[in-house]
Amino acid sequence: MVSNPNPLQPLIVRLSREIELAATAKQWSTLKTLDGHVRKLLTQHPQCLNDVALRQDIATLRATLQRAQQQLAAALSTMKLELEARQSQQERAKAYQMTDSMESLW
Repeated sequence: MVSNPNPLQPLIVRLSREIELAATAKQWSTLKTLDGHVRKLLTQHPQCLNDVALRQDIATLRATLQRAQQQLAAALSTMKLELEARQSQQERAKAYQMTDSMESLW
């Protein structure tokens, strides 16, 4: 008996590959778009989650998405720390300027 491949398999494999590439390249807007495609796919075809022929591809997609989310969280954390450091530097610069301007008034 010849098994018919699920027509969603190439799409799932392509989404996994593109998500991995976007996360590696830190293309967060592309990653957001791809996440939307995955959500749309799963909303329109919920039965694919139970398809035995797609089980491995769905597991790969899920793992790829989780890694991408972890990379995004790490990037956000790094950006937050950098922003806080810049704000701290700006506050110090303003304090220095105030001190300098007060000294020039005396």
